[in-house]
Amino acid sequence: MDWQGRIVTDSDTLFGKPRIAGTRIGVASGANGLLNAALKNPSGEPVLIAQDSNGAWTGVQLDIASGSPDITGDIVTWVDPKDGRSYASARSADGLLLYTNITSNIWTFRNLTQEISGAQIPGTSGQLVVLVGVDQIVRLATLLTNGDMVLFQQTGAGESGGYAWSYVNIAETHLGAQSQTMPAFAGEVVSYVTSWNGLNVAGLDENGDIQVVWWAPGLELWQTNNLSDTTGAPPIVDGLSAYLTPWDGINLSGINAQGEVTVTWWVPGFEGDWLTNNLTQEFSGPALVAETVTSYVSTWGGLNIAGLDESGNVTVYWWAPELTNTGWQITSLSNQISGAPTLVGRLTGHASQTGTLNVFGASDEGHVIRFHWAPGGLWAAQDLSSSAGG
Repeated sequence: MDWQGRIVTDSDTLFGKPRIAGTRIGVASGANGLLNAALKNPSGEPVLIAQDSNGAWTGVQLDIASGSPDITGDIVTWVDPKDGRSYASARSADGLLLYTNITSNIWTFRNLTQEISGAQIPGTSGQLVVLVGVDQIVRLATLLTNGDMVLFQQTGAGESGGYAWSYVNIAETHLGAQSQTMPAFAGEVVSYVTSWNGLNVAGLDENGDIQVVWWAPGLELWQTNNLSDTTGAPPIVDGLSAYLTPWDGINLSGINAQGEVTVTWWVPGFEGDWLTNNLTQEFSGPALVAETVTSYVSTWGGLNIAGLDESGNVTVYWWAPELTNTGWQITSLSNQISGAPTLVGRLTGHASQTGTLNVFGASDEGHVIRFHWAPGGLWAAQDLSSSAGG
């Protein structure tokens, strides 16, 4: 094994054995469409693989590259629109870590909890999500051990690679000040940012209701609501996903107890009303395994909900604006790709600004796999463990 240049050159060490099926793969891209994928390998080490302008992939183990401590949860990644740099973040026993790509394969880390007076150490359970605002401010939301949601956010000060950050306990400072109770999230949470810079962190409670902690311009304090009560959304067992449309539509999808795909959605023309559709029943689609489901929206407004069906096929419920009169379609990507590897566990969908569609997951051999499509082409599969491992 050669760590010179801080590049991971051994795929088994990079992605680990046994399989990484339980790991959430964070995916991001910038204006150039080049992709980053971040994950925690089975040894608990943070790994990021990046695509270069030629389409080649290289991998780096961030704790070795930066000298950071061990991480305790999944890792998220983003490309900051202010400087085009790649960043990543993960929780550690000592605080929230921020990784910064300085140049090429050189990474540094900061411990935001230690930097910011009064910041608390996030819990080792729960989840970390990133919100990149319309205002180009990056925010990281996570939970403390007691379930409080806290927010680390850029202040707007600082320069590329060294932006300043602040911290606030949303549950105490915002919700508590209004006698609102922090919702008890029963599983994973998702984040989404509306075109008017509305910031939202949503999750399911033990009853299958969608709970959201949110803020919008014009408000001084963050709020919380039971969206299922507001929208009439049916109970969801898992697979909560939020996706937004170019026409300001908000869509909340999930899987019910029968494995059916339901979507509760709103567009500005509805005013205060929401609609719910059971896509599985309406379009005779297959049931999906709840914990595998993801969603993404293409640059032309194509809506996609992807997951594994009961046979292990990567299946996509999809709709495009030209299908207004025909409704949703269902496609098995596994059947479209010759020799497609079998995927297990969580999937992550991502549509880049340059039009590529991507579904990331783990193969049954423990490799990171990317199913991808570009306008004018066909769906294909790529083993990133082998590609990034040299």
